Amino acid sequence: MKLRYFIPAIIALFSLALTSCNDDDSATLLDEIQLTSSNVGIPVEGGSTSVGITATDTWSVDPEEIPDWLTVSPMTGQAGQTAVSFSAPAAPDARSTVLHIECHGKRQTINIIQGLPSVTEATCAEVIAGPESKTYRVNGTVKSIVNTVYGNWYIQDETGEVYIYGTLDKNGNAGQNNSIAIWGIEVGDIITVEGPKTLYGSTVELVNVTVINIQKSLVKVEGYDPENATFPLEGGDVTVKLSCKSSNGITVEIPEAAKDWLSITSINGGAEPTVTFHAQPNMGGDRQTDVTFYTTDDKGKQYTALATLFQKGAIIE
Repeated sequence: MKLRYFIPAIIALFSLALTSCNDDDSATLLDEIQLTSSNVGIPVEGGSTSVGITATDTWSVDPEEIPDWLTVSPMTGQAGQTAVSFSAPAAPDARSTVLHIECHGKRQTINIIQGLPSVTEATCAEVIAGPESKTYRVNGTVKSIVNTVYGNWYIQDETGEVYIYGTLDKNGNAGQNNSIAIWGIEVGDIITVEGPKTLYGSTVELVNVTVINIQKSLVKVEGYDPENATFPLEGGDVTVKLSCKSSNGITVEIPEAAKDWLSITSINGGAEPTVTFHAQPNMGGDRQTDVTFYTTDDKGKQYTALATLFQKGAIIE
């Protein structure tokens, strides 16, 4: 395209974009309450920003929506014009929230953003010790899967473990999306994810993580004999069927707490190895344990798989 046609075309597109933005803004205006801006930006080093509110009646900000790091003043007001201040101290990383201002039964949305997001590569221990709301990228092994629908699971490395609460699907959506099946995530996979840290009570979580990379484990649990992986009350055997893509064979680890009642009867190698476990008679309550299978590639990198074994008890709780 020649320059004399190219420049007018850009101007036309720019004008169209401005028109579209103005249309979007006007669509969010309410007769009862209007804002000078529905987006509030606060510097990452901390500060305060004001927004003008014009209301036809008394109004209020929903206090349940205000996070600990944000101060809103005033939180209520009368009909007319009011300047509302949004303040926050310095942030370790970008953070945001959405508030609603209610007036005469109508709610106006306002978006609060502080700083620009940055991603820090970290171990599980560094995530645990690091500040809340910061976004981390972690590489580790899938230790266990808690909820396949929302994508809740544990990631583990040599420094510790962190709970993943929510996994985004391949379109970046969160919720009841069966993201575990969509990504094909399995226990033992080596995976890289990134997401913001939060605390739920004393539990450290990365929330709604984005999957960056998945390296499938070289060892995988394929099934059990019997299929329910359950020992009889009087004791007996359970065989775990595996697949192994490494020529270095597998090793097995039984937790210390289970060694008094669980032992290994046999290990058969090959591409489809099996491991048979023997349980002693159980005169107590129902019990279970997780056994871990290990293998390595030619460079010494370790891969794992997990099997959960059960045994009925003589005592019914």
